[in-house]
Amino acid sequence: LHSMGYLMRTTRTRRFYPSGRLLETAREITRHDPLTAAAREAVEQLTDRTEETAFFGVMDRGSVKVAAAQPSRLPLRYILDVGERVSLHASALGKSLLGLLPRDEALQRLRSHALRPVTPETVTSVEQLMAQLDASRARGWYEARGEGTDGVTALAMSGWLGDQPVGISVAGPADRIERQHPICLQ
Repeated sequence: LHSMGYLMRTTRTRRFYPSGRLLETAREITRHDPLTAAAREAVEQLTDRTEETAFFGVMDRGSVKVAAAQPSRLPLRYILDVGERVSLHASALGKSLLGLLPRDEALQRLRSHALRPVTPETVTSVEQLMAQLDASRARGWYEARGEGTDGVTALAMSGWLGDQPVGISVAGPADRIERQHPICLQ
């Protein structure tokens, strides 16, 4: 890998580090990944229909990794970049992915991580989160109101893409999402 330019070695420490060439190869692989292609298409369609920012996420250990994002074209919008991570307990995407798990597994995941408050609205009680998950499973969608970012509301749904659990959400200013709630859920 070093001789082919994928790794570089520092002179002083003699440690290896990934090079720009390795990054470009990884980006090329990602561009042709079927999950990434499906994710990009889904967020583009959702943003077109709702005019809000849309995210596609996958569970990655104790958080949700954003696999695709399409920002709203409106002046006031919520932005996360591809590759960023959001908490399972303080995001609609995270709750939707937890909702795919059997109840005991979701409970175990919540108990295995410190549920730190991200905003004053963040729910940090495992029992309260489990009640939210139960209610959300029953109605078919998940929500976070100011829990991950002040003033931002997000709505999410989840499902399986092959054997991969995935979630998709819209997020934006709380008052706008509230006005568009039926359109966003549709």
